[in-house]
Amino acid sequence: MTSLRSAALVIAIAVALPSPVSAQLLRRDDRLHLGLSSLIAFGAYGVVALVDEREWVRVSVGGAVALAAGIAKELWDLSGRGDPSWRDFGFDVIGTGVGLLAGWLLGLLVRHVRGPDEPEPTPAPLTFRF
Repeated sequence: MTSLRSAALVIAIAVALPSPVSAQLLRRDDRLHLGLSSLIAFGAYGVVALVDEREWVRVSVGGAVALAAGIAKELWDLSGRGDPSWRDFGFDVIGTGVGLLAGWLLGLLVRHVRGPDEPEPTPAPLTFRF
């Protein structure tokens, strides 16, 4: 499992770092869709992580928010205010995946640093003395 985490981290870093090759392969608009979708997914994942411990909820909400933003942008373009493109939406999907992966990896790091969860102490029953 550790090798899978390491591979995921290497891929996330490779995608995030600018390089001459990526600059030639990706247009400016592609990089914007990829980056903004990543940020939206990562941010939504993080906000949900503050209020809910269930991983599936974090991933679902983070993915839904980022993809909804991408769909909204393409619908905006389709209304005549831009150039609608399946390519743009494809980069929204990839960016969403990168952002969710980054959030998941950060969550693993935080849980590792925090250590194993210790059970909450049970409160003493409330007693009244007269």
